[in-house]
Amino acid sequence: EQKGGCALYQFTGYLGAFDEDLVREDVDFLVTSCGRYRLESRPYFETVRPEGRRDYQLVFAAGGSFLAGEEGAESRIEAGQALLFRPGEPQRYRYLLSDAPDVCWMHFTGRQAGELLAQNGMAGPLVRAGLRAEYPALFERMIRELQLRRPGFALLCAGCGMELLALMGRAAQQGDASPAGEVMEEILA
Repeated sequence: EQKGGCALYQFTGYLGAFDEDLVREDVDFLVTSCGRYRLESRPYFETVRPEGRRDYQLVFAAGGSFLAGEEGAESRIEAGQALLFRPGEPQRYRYLLSDAPDVCWMHFTGRQAGELLAQNGMAGPLVRAGLRAEYPALFERMIRELQLRRPGFALLCAGCGMELLALMGRAAQQGDASPAGEVMEEILA
């Protein structure tokens, strides 16, 4: 996006209309939108949803950092950390150019979404997932699938979304969310 000399890199895919709050209880798990944002020259980007949304959202700092929470009581979400919003939770987060944010996000729904989070140890809002090459690759695959909508795209997105939650949850629970853990996996392979 280029407006008045301020740039925001956006790579996004949507199941419905832009920013549509889709909730589906007729499926186990469904990714409804996904994206990656980087500030290029735009000074900031902010999202404020006082009433939250009806779906779940995971916002992951793939690089840099971003701020979340009410102004004056904000928390810094660092690279390798994710913020998880549940249905109905107020949302406020902002990206500042000076923090070099590279952020991936996913909205999801389904009758098993909450249970998947619980099974993967994602009880709180902050997930210390670490930096792994798989994360951005999974986000980008979901984005492409949502954009192209080839046969089976919803199933592939659901699989990628569940894999992402499982990998992040594992890393957060085991504390193996480090580059050393990733190197060990490569050695074993």
